[in-house]
Amino acid sequence: MQRVPGVGQTGEVGLCERRAERLHCFPTRFTERVFSTPLLNEAGEPLPMTHALRGETGVVITADYRAQTVVAAHGPVGDLGLGMVVKIDAAEIFRPIREQLELALGLLVLLAVGGALLLRSQVKPVATRLIDAENRARSQERRFKDLIEFAPEAMVIVNQHGNIVLVNSLAEKLFGYSRTELLGQRIEVLLPEHYRGQHTVQRGEFFASPRARPMHAGLDLHGRRKDGTEFPADISLSPLETEEGTLVSSAVRDITDRKRIESTLQEKNVELANAMQAKDRFVASMSHELRTPLNAIIGFTGTLLMKLPGPLNADQEKQLRTVQTGANHLLALINDLLDLAKIEAGKVELSLLPADCQEVIEEVAAALRPQAEAKGLELTATVPQGLTVRTDRRALSQIVINLANNAIKFTERGSIRIRAERREEDGSRALEISVEDTGIGIRPEDQKKLFGAFTQVDDSTNRRYEGTGLGLHLSRKLAEALEGRIEVKSEYGKGSIFTLVLPEG
Repeated sequence: MQRVPGVGQTGEVGLCERRAERLHCFPTRFTERVFSTPLLNEAGEPLPMTHALRGETGVVITADYRAQTVVAAHGPVGDLGLGMVVKIDAAEIFRPIREQLELALGLLVLLAVGGALLLRSQVKPVATRLIDAENRARSQERRFKDLIEFAPEAMVIVNQHGNIVLVNSLAEKLFGYSRTELLGQRIEVLLPEHYRGQHTVQRGEFFASPRARPMHAGLDLHGRRKDGTEFPADISLSPLETEEGTLVSSAVRDITDRKRIESTLQEKNVELANAMQAKDRFVASMSHELRTPLNAIIGFTGTLLMKLPGPLNADQEKQLRTVQTGANHLLALINDLLDLAKIEAGKVELSLLPADCQEVIEEVAAALRPQAEAKGLELTATVPQGLTVRTDRRALSQIVINLANNAIKFTERGSIRIRAERREEDGSRALEISVEDTGIGIRPEDQKKLFGAFTQVDDSTNRRYEGTGLGLHLSRKLAEALEGRIEVKSEYGKGSIFTLVLPEG
């Protein structure tokens, strides 16, 4: 409190609270700032304020906090936990003892009442705000510590001097140190020795321009445990602004398992690449070694069947046709395998040029019609004139051949119809080529496995229909390479429709 008018040259009002074993007081006439003082004077006697904070009311002559003999009136201030003392030096008050004493007592009463009123109107709101602010600060500090403690990763908080100020239990577990061992230590204690000097410089660079970022992205980072072992780590840094200055929060993850998996995957990728190269070499070698004799067999049987060397009896012609059919089938299988290998390896080469659909489909129909007629089936092709599409002619022909071959194979009576037309799809035009048969049809549950490699609807050992199960798989792969697709509609016992849809552009 400042000087109170009418209380002489040494009059003073004090307002204090007790914290532990000391008095904490508001500014007074002789002290301009908040100050603290012991509970006892130099003589070991309780100060008047000590009596007031004990709930005692009275007037005493004693030494004050300045070691001056004073006349002091003291008493508690309501239930606020504060004490009030109004005092004046004894040397001044006893000079005109009667008059000054009466005046002082009257003023003391007046000041006590006024002080109480002043306390309620001014000091109490200030004290309340201070207490509320302190409580909020403590609550925020607790929430922050809880956030760090229950984070899903090891957390280490460091100040600008590189000292550890906070860690969570996961950090204790990861590095093998207790919390008390880490607090106050330099952060470099958690790093390999060869990296510590460099990290000191980099820490300074971070505080010069603090922002959230991974620590040295792209580099291999390591942490060091208490036992000296090292482990690969990912570290994320984030600045924290506090009243004590900028801190850095480090989230540390042990990535030993991830590194082990990456190493294993890398080894497997190398093995896979080597296996793919070996497969490609094998396919290329087998292509040459198998195609050459097969072409010779097909050529020689063709020459014999043409009867150029001489006439054949019926049995000889039948046997030669069996050989020729088997050789053609084996050659087609080899070609399918080679095409599939190229597609799977991403090495298929497409030549996208305008193709006359009528010409392509008529060629396929002409080639397969004898096969259909041999089973008593009718094979027709319906294609509008002038229908063209920009595509790979060989791939388109192979897809239609595979679909039509399947239709002939699985149809015992009736017909196979090949049709082509344009249709609108999602605002753009597409080419639709369908192959419809009156064959055995496909159950709904079997349609899901139609396009798998080396799979057939009937995969039993005594199945009725021969084949490798590659035709539809290869056709779908070729359609996808042409940015198209194959659709299926089938009714078991009545027939199927396989439709190739290609974007016209």
